[in-house]
Amino acid sequence: MHTILIAGMEDRAILLEVASVNQQLHVILPESHEDFIEAWNKPIDLMILPSSTYKSYQKEIDLLVEKQRNIKFFLLLSKLTPMDFHHKDLLLKKYFPMKVKTIDRVLLDKILNFVEEMEKGCTCGDLVLNYGERTIIVQNEVLPLTPLEFDLFLFLRLHEKSTLTRDELIKAVWGYNFLGDSRTIDTHIKSLRRKLGKYRCLIKTIWGKGYQMDLNGISSFLSF
Repeated sequence: MHTILIAGMEDRAILLEVASVNQQLHVILPESHEDFIEAWNKPIDLMILPSSTYKSYQKEIDLLVEKQRNIKFFLLLSKLTPMDFHHKDLLLKKYFPMKVKTIDRVLLDKILNFVEEMEKGCTCGDLVLNYGERTIIVQNEVLPLTPLEFDLFLFLRLHEKSTLTRDELIKAVWGYNFLGDSRTIDTHIKSLRRKLGKYRCLIKTIWGKGYQMDLNGISSFLSF
């Protein structure tokens, strides 16, 4: 059973519906500071919180994420900004910033599906995405990706079919440490595409805007 801590969701009925359908979910909906404190004393697999809640409890949440080995934290941001994490090395490993305005049933289903995919892996043709090993395998060979290239692929996958600007990708993947030009992202995308080979078309260029990933769109390409 997975234990999920969620805040910032106005329609609690949606959560109750999801929990009733999936018997493997235990949903915690804290309504007060005391509820949060009590929840932190329990094993938690997944947290979904708006940025306002994270800012209010940042030190406590960071400590919880560091303490609990398998926890994953999805941070909801209406605008992607480089968060001042105490543990920046955990960004896109335990911390997952998401560009969304509010949490709803569609987003919740997307996050739950993504978490399941992280546990089981993702397969597209003969491409295998292994989150635990942080590797991408094509035709049984591990691609020689850099950590940043893997994080770029992962973040685009998390926001599949959403267009992300260069600035948003830099803020999410590089954070505060980035000192270069935003066009540097083009160089990394080019290198990532080259290593992906026939799967380079997974990453689309949206001219004048940024980049987008679409795993479903590759099926027709691979059929030729």
